[in-house]
Amino acid sequence: MDLNQTKQNVPPLVLNESLRRLAIHVREEADEEDTSLPDPSFEKAPNIRSLLFFPNPESMLKHRSWMRSVCNNFRLLRVLDLNGFDIGGSLPKEIGNLIYLRFLSLNQTWVSKVPSSIGNLSYLEILDLRVKYGDIMLPNVLWKLRRLRHLYFPFVKPLCKGYFIQGYKIKRSQMIRLDGLQYLETLENVDMDGVEVKGLLKLRTIRKLTTLRVSKKEDLDSILKFSSIKRLSFKMYGSIMNEDQMILSSCQVLYKLNILGEIHGPLRFEMFPKTLVYLCLEHCNVKNDPMPVFEWLPQLKNLILYNCYSGDKMECSAGGFPQLKHLEISFLSELREWKVGSGALPNLEKMEIFRSPNLVLPDGLPSCVNIGCNPCVKGIEKYNSCPYYKGHFEWDQKI
Repeated sequence: MDLNQTKQNVPPLVLNESLRRLAIHVREEADEEDTSLPDPSFEKAPNIRSLLFFPNPESMLKHRSWMRSVCNNFRLLRVLDLNGFDIGGSLPKEIGNLIYLRFLSLNQTWVSKVPSSIGNLSYLEILDLRVKYGDIMLPNVLWKLRRLRHLYFPFVKPLCKGYFIQGYKIKRSQMIRLDGLQYLETLENVDMDGVEVKGLLKLRTIRKLTTLRVSKKEDLDSILKFSSIKRLSFKMYGSIMNEDQMILSSCQVLYKLNILGEIHGPLRFEMFPKTLVYLCLEHCNVKNDPMPVFEWLPQLKNLILYNCYSGDKMECSAGGFPQLKHLEISFLSELREWKVGSGALPNLEKMEIFRSPNLVLPDGLPSCVNIGCNPCVKGIEKYNSCPYYKGHFEWDQKI
């Protein structure tokens, strides 16, 4: 159903008992001053199983009572996708009425708190808590969702140098319990300093884990040796010590690694597992050339170097980086010389250069590579290029 959000042109919602699926779109020409949705007679369609929202991103939908009406009248819902919806504070406690819900998404939703009544959703299999901005207060009841298979916590957003973490929080002195989730297969964006690690390690069905901020060495060791995990994505914040490096190298299911913080000692090839597909280094204060370290990782396709190297030279050996497709170089202000050997980077498709003003692009890059830069660097005229500004701290969702 396509809704124009102006009062004069809102068509009536045609609801009846036979309706099972409802999708609500808000068109681009919606009046931004009118921030309420129409108030349909939801009691006329008690059998709806799937409800999806597609709001206009230019105008915020603010109608908490409307959301409460959904929870009170559509009690047979199996799918509720609130993508982009503005709840206006806390998700209504009436969400606990939807006891047959299998899928609940708050992805890109404006909501600051989830009520404890979410623990009533005993049939829930997918819970997406990746809200739009800021922290979200979570109740410590997720362990009650015993049929849950896929759990997505909010994105964590580090800020430069302070490493400030935004994401989710619970009541002070509590740790999130996950020990009851015996069918859990996917767990993303989990802050390991905020969960009961012992309970997490009891979950033998987890296949994909995206984790971050582990302060205790023993927890890091346990997670990286988690026997059931087939794909592990890991973010590390703060100083990386020698013992951490050796633990990382022993994990043969680690495919995605983001390190934000100083790496003590020189980079060495032995520090990184050969399974890595994605590698991002930020503010690492590396002294030695990172290229000879990374160029022989056989599966590496994405490499991001962000203010992590203080040297003025880099060199890629002949035949190096056989699988690399995307290379980003940002804030390497001292970098001047870059040599590329014959046959290096044969599959490179895209390169991004940001705030590395002294860099001179080398000969030897694939002629078909697309290069984006800001500001432009010397040698750019030899390649396909499109200068542009690129934001940072983006976690690649395609891998």
